[in-house]
Order: sequence, then structure tokens, then C-alpha cells
Amino acid sequence: MDTSLLFGEWLKRRRKSLDLTQGQLAQRIHCSLSAIKRMEAGDLAPSRQLAEGIACALDVPAHAQAAFIAFARTPHATASADAFEAPSPLAPPAKRFHLPAPLTGLVGREREVQAMCLLLRKPHVRLITLTGPPGAGKTRLALAAAERLESSFRDGVCFAPLAPISDPALVVSAIARALEISESSGRDLLAVLREFLCNK
Repeated sequence: MDTSLLFGEWLKRRRKSLDLTQGQLAQRIHCSLSAIKRMEAGDLAPSRQLAEGIACALDVPAHAQAAFIAFARTPHATASADAFEAPSPLAPPAKRFHLPAPLTGLVGREREVQAMCLLLRKPHVRLITLTGPPGAGKTRLALAAAERLESSFRDGVCFAPLAPISDPALVVSAIARALEISESSGRDLLAVLREFLCNK
């Protein structure tokens, strides 16, 4: 049986597999319900920005994002029903780090989480800085984005708490501890850290 699907068919199938209504998907990617209906009917091709939002909302892995956007925006392009799936949980990365469990739920910050996810899925984006006064929820927001994207990155995500540190000289060792890198190798710790992270 031919499982090649046009984008609208693929979108509808993936949305349903994630147990999302059309309205829920529209809310996640900040577009109208009618736009979702038209895309699923094959009457509307998404803009690049909308395709990026769909990729994040439907858990398209970071490495497949460019191919997904091309598929979504190319008329009559087809893909298999299981194309652009996240890595199987049966084959986890060699190293998994545990994110701290948040003490509270995240309310009213979906737009910011979505924006962070979109940026972090772009191959050329290596750093995002969140700014704001103490207690504004920067760490909570970052953890929400990390949790959502964890399965999209082969090497997972890691939380390195830097809030207790006031001496810049201790930042490298704090990151190394979070990554469970030993400081007793006799080598320069920054060099060890760079080596560990260079292909991740």
C-alpha cells in the first residue's frame, strides 16, 4: 500500500497521532483555525514561519527541520506517514541528563516557549539569552523549552545551575559538574569541556 502523503494529509495524520485537535494545533502555532483546516484540505501552503511553528508543535527533530519545511511548502510534494518522526524512545542517546522537576506549572508563556523552540531548532542558533529581573521566570521558561525539545536532540539536554555562582572563574567547573565531567584528569578543564561538547 502506498503510504506517500501530501502535506495536508500528513499534517492531519500527525496531528491526530499526537491527540491534538485542529484548534489546539492552531493555538500552539498562533494561527487561525481556518488556516489549519485549509492546510489539511490542501488549499493552503504554510509560510516558512508557520512551517517552523508546525515543526516545533509536532515534534519534528531538529536535524529534519529543513527537509520538513521544504516538504510543507512545495506543491504536490509527498512524504511517508512516518517521515520526520522524533527518535524512538527505545533507542535513547548514550547519555541522558535529568532536568529538575519544576515546582509550579507554566501559565501564559506558551508564545515564549514556542519562540525558543523555533530558535533552538535552527542549526545556526547556538545560544539564546533570556533577560529580565530576578523572579521573572527565566529559568522556568528555559526548562519548559528544554523539556519540550529533549527528545529532538540526540545528546539530550542538560541543566547547569549557575545562580549560586558569583565568581566567573567557577562557571566552567559548574558546567563540567552538570555534565558529569571529571576535574581530576590533570588537563585544562575548559579544553576537556570543549572536546566533550564539540560534536554535540
